[in-house]
Amino acid sequence: MSKICWFHQSSYPFSQFITLIQKKEMEVLNITFMISNPRFTFDRSIEYSKDFKVRWFIGWFKSNLISKEPYHSANHQLQLLGRPDGIRNRFIGVFDELMFVLRAVKEMKKIKADLVLVHSHRLAFLYPLLARSENYVLVLYTTAVSTSTMKRKFWDSWEKLVMLPYKKFFVATPEMIDLFGLKEDNCYVTRWGMRPISVTKKSFSSLSLLYIGVLSGRRIDETIAGLRIFLDKHKDVTASYSIIGSGKPEYVEAIRSAIKHNALEEIVTYYGYLPDNEIIPYFDRCNVGVSYVPITPYYTDVIVTKTVEYLLSGLAVIATNTNKNRAMISDDNGVLVSDDPESFAEGLEKIYKSLSSYNSQTIVEGSQEWDLDYNIKNRIVPLLKQIAGSKR
Repeated sequence: MSKICWFHQSSYPFSQFITLIQKKEMEVLNITFMISNPRFTFDRSIEYSKDFKVRWFIGWFKSNLISKEPYHSANHQLQLLGRPDGIRNRFIGVFDELMFVLRAVKEMKKIKADLVLVHSHRLAFLYPLLARSENYVLVLYTTAVSTSTMKRKFWDSWEKLVMLPYKKFFVATPEMIDLFGLKEDNCYVTRWGMRPISVTKKSFSSLSLLYIGVLSGRRIDETIAGLRIFLDKHKDVTASYSIIGSGKPEYVEAIRSAIKHNALEEIVTYYGYLPDNEIIPYFDRCNVGVSYVPITPYYTDVIVTKTVEYLLSGLAVIATNTNKNRAMISDDNGVLVSDDPESFAEGLEKIYKSLSSYNSQTIVEGSQEWDLDYNIKNRIVPLLKQIAGSKR
């Protein structure tokens, strides 16, 4: 049977289960060079730390606003092995990354984890070479998403180098297997799921937009221009738009310029990066999530995490018409648009006309296949046991 099928608990061999429970406690080690959004990462591992001991080796947190303390416990341990003052840029940053790998390998040899999940980064090919073992899994995310064709080709080629020493891979979608050029028998399609950020029932009496996520390469300034087109047609509409996230300076400046150019200073607010505990109020009071990614070959088969977060939090969603967004968005929970201001404005028109028909409870109930607790318990925990048990 091909491993690209979703993993089911019934396929876990009983003999391997007996072997696992005879051991005092199974330990899963995660290695990642950078943590950008703890809620994407630690919500998952905290949930499966109910079944295993979980340890993280981390190079650095992308923002100095992130603290490890809320995520550190007896059964979910975080070790920061990077430079105390952060990783430096460009070529000297590669040296910092190498030093992290060497520290991680040294610590890895001490603990002898049952399973090592290596979250892909530039020098991730070194772990199997420096600490030989058969219990590695390389966790892959997406192919390169740079707007530069040359950069995408370079980093996709480099990723193939990173993958060479590994025999097992976690991928987010079946399409990623072909995009990475892998064999199906070496891959496990993992649906981790997510948790809702807000459980507040939403009011759909006015238009309150929210974008949260990466800004670089997303062209969020186009959504601001689209909002201007919509408001010019509906001058009596009350609206607000909160934008939360970080990115390269030119993308941040594009957003600020779009706000000023379209005279939306009283309606659109850019907040920059906010830590997880500070984003909850925005999810509580906004009612329409903006899931705007360019419709390109390198985005269309990627699960857009913000789409899932919006839906699980009961927001209607205006989303670009990628393959994965199209599988999640329906008339009951939002609209699909093209990646240009005019289409975004048309989408706002449809959202506005349907606003009173949306129900946050219905939106949440229709998105339960993406619930993190269910997916960890029924898919991920049995899968991790299977992979670890196969090497005992």
